[in-house]
Amino acid sequence: MSQTVFQLFNVSRRLLLLLPGLTSVLSLISYLIFDRLTLLNGIFRYGCAFSFIVYLSCFGLSLGTIPFYIAGELFPQNFRSTGQAIVFFFFYLSGFIFNILILPLYVSIGVWCFLPLFIIPQIFCLTILWIFLPETRGREVHEIVGDLKKYWETSTTKVQLINCDT
Repeated sequence: MSQTVFQLFNVSRRLLLLLPGLTSVLSLISYLIFDRLTLLNGIFRYGCAFSFIVYLSCFGLSLGTIPFYIAGELFPQNFRSTGQAIVFFFFYLSGFIFNILILPLYVSIGVWCFLPLFIIPQIFCLTILWIFLPETRGREVHEIVGDLKKYWETSTTKVQLINCDT
């Protein structure tokens, strides 16, 4: 925990969210590969264990903690507690849903259940974050909101120009 707090103040929050997120996706994919290779030779089970440890480390380092910091920085002061409550709600709701779905899916399709439950949604979410998430470290809320508004105005203008051309 202290390592995460130390890195939170010294490293870009955007980078601290995206790089471990990508690493956790790669570790889940390597877990799938090592699980299938274990059928050929039992030594590959250590690759599964290593992939699992890397995944848990990446989750503890960024995906489990950083969204709560970023959510607090993206909302204005008068809406911050509501924003944090929404983030906590969806965090625990998704954990509840995944815990309900993982065992029946694992029984029916095996380790491939990680693809629709974790890997594909995480790649989708990381892509959206890579495109839209501004850097929040050391910036005021109005600066962050200004960056988001600039992006949306630019995107809206591009869409309007495309619609006018047709």
